[in-house]
Order: sequence, then structure tokens, then C-alpha cells
Amino acid sequence: MTVPLDTVNDIRSMDAAGRSRSEIARVLHVSRNTVAKYADMEDMSPAAPMPQRRGRPALEGNEEWVIGVLEADLGAP
Repeated sequence: MTVPLDTVNDIRSMDAAGRSRSEIARVLHVSRNTVAKYADMEDMSPAAPMPQRRGRPALEGNEEWVIGVLEADLGAP
């Protein structure tokens, strides 16, 4: 079951105000585990996606050939 954002905000504000987690669970009709889960969260934002870096350059192993072709092309009209 997903907890609505309003309830999560209530849990966090009541916890910050010093109310016991058992009391918060009773008042909001959620389990103590749910209260603990959201009260202990530092940051509720999902982690930002990080781009995957390529392990090796695409030209690795072909550098000499590419350089040779480019040097040969220098003399072309």
C-alpha cells in the first residue's frame, strides 16, 4: 500500500515536533513500521539518474588505421 504524500508530510512534521512514533501511528492509522520508515528518511527525493560512461572509446584498436587514412587524405585535392 502506498502512503499518500500528505500522510508522509504529517509523519515527518509530527516526528520533528517530538511526538512518539506509536502516537503518530495511532493518529494517522498507519503502522509503526511505516512511521519509522518515513521519519528516518533523510531525503525523500529519488536519486537523479546518472549517465553511464562508456568503458572504452569506440575507435580503440583502430587508431593507427584512422590516422593513416587521414594523413593520406591530406594530399588529396
